[in-house]
Amino acid sequence: ALLCRTAGAALGFPTNANVYVTGPGHAISTPTHTDHHDVFVLQTSGEKRWRVFPPPRRTVDVPHPCHRGKHGDVLHEHELDDVAIDIIL
Repeated sequence: ALLCRTAGAALGFPTNANVYVTGPGHAISTPTHTDHHDVFVLQTSGEKRWRVFPPPRRTVDVPHPCHRGKHGDVLHEHELDDVAIDIIL
């Protein structure tokens, strides 16, 4: 809570914090998905490959492009444009 209040005060708008843990022997903590908000990554230990893509194209038979890969929807890599960021932290 203190982290969010401090970040919110510094940025001038409300913030939220999510924590994701990728356990030993696992390559990912969550499947490929989109977010409808900005994301700031703070990695505290280990190494992880981060790949960031532009939002997928909007089509009539899939949910909003910024709500993909969650709640039973699967976002396949062939639906994505070229990677914008591909880095190991």
